[in-house]
Amino acid sequence: EVWLQPPALAAELIGSGLQGTLIAHTARENVDFSVSASISKDGKTVVLTVVNRYESAQNVWIELPGMKSMTVKSLAGALNAVNTAAAPNKVAIGDSVPCEGQLAKLPANSVNVITITVE
Repeated sequence: EVWLQPPALAAELIGSGLQGTLIAHTARENVDFSVSASISKDGKTVVLTVVNRYESAQNVWIELPGMKSMTVKSLAGALNAVNTAAAPNKVAIGDSVPCEGQLAKLPANSVNVITITVE
């Protein structure tokens, strides 16, 4: 049996959200997040990849003109967590979770793919 370790799961999650073109983005608050943003060729999907390095969950407010809906998919766990034969899914990619309006909730110590549908 084969089980993936958190770095491979992070690469899988990030790869799942890549779109055609990287776009510029701006953070309004002084936060320690790593963020990248991309947009689909048709301009209807924007994906943000956000790393929450904080040891607590963080709420992030997203402002994007024409935003219709937003979901978050996360990989979270202790920084020293590993998957083992006895616990192959101790650290796993979560399901996509719909967001409430413009608020995205990011778990502690997490890599997140925020998918936004725009008009």
